[in-house]
Amino acid sequence: ARLVARGVGAERRVGLCVARGPALVAALLGIIRSGGAFVPLDPEYPPARLAQMIDDAGIVQVVADSASAKQVDAVLAGCEVVEVGDAVLAIRPDDDASAETATAAPHFLDARLHPDQLAYVLYTSGSTGRPKGVGVSHGALWTHLQDFLATYGIDGTDTVLHSSTINFDVALHETLPALLRGATVEMRGTQPWDLQSLSERLVKRRVTFARIPTALWQQWQRHAPPRAQLALRQVTVGGEALPGDALARWREGPLADIRLDNLYGPTETTVAALYRRTGADDARQVTVPIGHPYPGRTARVFDAFGDEAPVGGLGELCIGGPTVARGYQGRAALTAERFVPDPYGEPGARVYRSGDLCRVRADGTVEFLGRLDQQVKLRGQRIELGEIEAALRQCDGVREAAVIVVGEAQKQRLAAYVAGPSDAASLQTVDAQRLQRELEQKLPGYMVPSSITVLARLPWMPNGKLDRASLPAPQAGAIERVAPSNEVEAALLSIWAAVLGRDDLGVTDNFFEAG
Repeated sequence: ARLVARGVGAERRVGLCVARGPALVAALLGIIRSGGAFVPLDPEYPPARLAQMIDDAGIVQVVADSASAKQVDAVLAGCEVVEVGDAVLAIRPDDDASAETATAAPHFLDARLHPDQLAYVLYTSGSTGRPKGVGVSHGALWTHLQDFLATYGIDGTDTVLHSSTINFDVALHETLPALLRGATVEMRGTQPWDLQSLSERLVKRRVTFARIPTALWQQWQRHAPPRAQLALRQVTVGGEALPGDALARWREGPLADIRLDNLYGPTETTVAALYRRTGADDARQVTVPIGHPYPGRTARVFDAFGDEAPVGGLGELCIGGPTVARGYQGRAALTAERFVPDPYGEPGARVYRSGDLCRVRADGTVEFLGRLDQQVKLRGQRIELGEIEAALRQCDGVREAAVIVVGEAQKQRLAAYVAGPSDAASLQTVDAQRLQRELEQKLPGYMVPSSITVLARLPWMPNGKLDRASLPAPQAGAIERVAPSNEVEAALLSIWAAVLGRDDLGVTDNFFEAG
């Protein structure tokens, strides 16, 4: 009601800058029910990126808790901040807010949401150097929630784990389906869980339904509590490819009776578009298929000529149906490129070109094989390498830039290469550590390369494309490696070396910068 009194309604984008907790749910539902569309603004993001998002979305009002608002006060200076309490809001008769509520309540109660009305805008990495906002309608969100509930039978007896940040849409199906059915939502606090705290929460809170990112699930299952202590009936994984050998380990272990589903879905198709209830045959595959689309949606593979590929043929996965997003906020050309007419749908129907290389089995099961473009998936995060390269080229002294993924499986990390001025003397002024600090001010932490290598020039092929095979091994720079001084440091360093796949670390290295 306070938002409505401030003019919030259909198509108005409202910033959501609230720390994890009950107030986050209140703010989220408040924006939805006011008719506005929420835009997550993570206070941990660099101010420059937040300012970009606020400007791109045309945000005037921001719902924030006092601590978050204070943390990014400079960025929110041009916005009207509507504060939400740190716990339950109690409005006394003498509060100014009470008058606003009384005035707005009749309009608020009469509010109706049209299915095509904007529900939220989520920003993802963009190849042009700035993030792109994906606009999703209420109809798309509602359809997904109903499909999710029908597929997994969540009811009032369930306790659903909520671990994801609101900056990513999976947080919506970790909370909203449970609330629609009167189930309990078990929320993580502001600190991420390690394996022990995750297990403790699953056991003590009798969690029955948990979504765990694929990489974390692989580690957790090796250290999971005894089956008798867990109330889990369903686990879903997603964010990156599910290895068949990891599934085999699960199926041969004590937790094999817990249903495990592999989920897939870009933000542009509303949270999750396909799912696979894993079975014994999947454990014998290199990677587990991403399955079939949820009811009412389509998943087809098209070849380079725009024709549907035959069974087993390779091509780009295109997803259609009522959950396809409206498009990219203020980016008509990019929207037209990625959201194209559905040749098999009703007039006006569209499909989203995922950019993923896939094939379809005879029974309609979709297998994921990799990416067709520069976008990568690293520890569950979609990253456009072009955005990082563009940010590097904006740094002083950088003439050319390239970013690649190095390492295998869980040891993958981002590595950047830059070329400075053409003369050797000026080249010495290009400092990798300075560039890394500059990127930290422009990009979220998960997009900052773990190493930046300075070259005289980047290797190019005759056709004008980057010769990635000729790039040297990444270098973290001339940093003194400090040897361990006791048994604890030696043990910790050996763990880091094993996890990161590196043997050149010292005890003063930064774990995240190292990979």
